[in-house]
Amino acid sequence: MFIPSKKVINEWGTFDSTPEWLCFEQKIIPHIQSGEYFDWKLHQTYEIIPKLTKTVYIQLKTKVKAVERVVEQNAEYTCDFQYSISTDKGEQIYIVEFKSSYSAKARDYTLRRKLIRRRIAEWNEREGWDKWVFLEYKETDLVLPPKKKREKKPKNKKVKP
Repeated sequence: MFIPSKKVINEWGTFDSTPEWLCFEQKIIPHIQSGEYFDWKLHQTYEIIPKLTKTVYIQLKTKVKAVERVVEQNAEYTCDFQYSISTDKGEQIYIVEFKSSYSAKARDYTLRRKLIRRRIAEWNEREGWDKWVFLEYKETDLVLPPKKKREKKPKNKKVKP
């Protein structure tokens, strides 16, 4: 079911769309209120590809100076939510992405998802356990509010003179 994408601002923060807010409300808030989840954040940004630089040598009057020039800017991934839970090994961090049926088809999303998963795999390998977890929710995972019924407007018939 399609829910119009409208920005939601409330006491929990600013959400990019109504479905994103519903996901947070249904999947995250109950656990925050129970104390199971802590250190939660909205729209946390991670670098998935570092910037590419090149060293350029410039001749000055008395010396040669090495200057770093940016060839390509870095690429970043911004998750919808992030929260932590306590485990016997320590803090486990969950990166949560919500996708509507429409936004899941975005051209760059599948590539960004693969890149953040690769970064998470690198971080987990360095930690020696699955400290970082990527979760993805879709519109079908939500309990959607009942659809509002529209009242039909009577048709105005034009009378020809």
